[in-house]
Amino acid sequence: QKTAYEIYQCDWSSDVCSSDLASLLPDALGGAPLTAKFSDLDLAALLGRGPATRLNGTAVLNGAADSVAGPAGSLVVDLGPGRLQEFAFDTLAVVLEAADGLITLDTLQLGWERGQLAGSGALGWRLPKTGRMGFALQVDSLGVFDALVVEGLGLTRDTTAWHDLDGLLYSRLELTGSLDALGAIGQATVLDVALAQVEADVVRGALAWAGGVNQSLSLTLRADTLAIGSYEFPVVSLRLQGAPDSIAWQGTVEMEHDTEVMASGERVIGPG
Repeated sequence: QKTAYEIYQCDWSSDVCSSDLASLLPDALGGAPLTAKFSDLDLAALLGRGPATRLNGTAVLNGAADSVAGPAGSLVVDLGPGRLQEFAFDTLAVVLEAADGLITLDTLQLGWERGQLAGSGALGWRLPKTGRMGFALQVDSLGVFDALVVEGLGLTRDTTAWHDLDGLLYSRLELTGSLDALGAIGQATVLDVALAQVEADVVRGALAWAGGVNQSLSLTLRADTLAIGSYEFPVVSLRLQGAPDSIAWQGTVEMEHDTEVMASGERVIGPG
């Protein structure tokens, strides 16, 4: 029985590598450790969908899955320089453990030339187990995500009046509770942002989500000195609040000469 698998320049268009790797996953989830070493791994070719990748490093999966008590085991990922489509990163380190009804993120470190993402903490698998998990993101240049964002939004580049994605991003997110009753609080600030025909000096956002039985959402967005083509607006803001099936919204646009336009409404999802 194999518990280790090495991949070096493997041809994932064939069935050999994918079937061998897939046959190891049930063993790993049943308690036998699985160690994968790979070079230039393309997940799009392996899975038949998703973005193209070039991944280099190791992943170790050890543990067992239990639908009632929750998983027990660990996942350790250590990647060197790689690529997700056009986004190139330097390192990715993940240490994730599961035991006694808790999912613990001991380490999350993703680093690239002009940014980093870090995270740690623990969450309950199910109530009554609870915990806290925090993430911090700093991006000194959003330009590294230009190709991903343009493709994801389905934009067509206009060479006459086009701005490549740019800006600085700072964001924090805290998750609380358990996976079946998850809460979230987050804030984000983007400075000197530009994309396509849109530019803004500052964009701020805040998110609050309460999961569980009484779910509720609060989301606020505000853009200062917003330009869309030849139109300029000192302030544009949007607020969403309510339950998932009944969201109230309010939008405000401030224009020159102290003119302000406001609109509000509610979107109800469900019968009636």
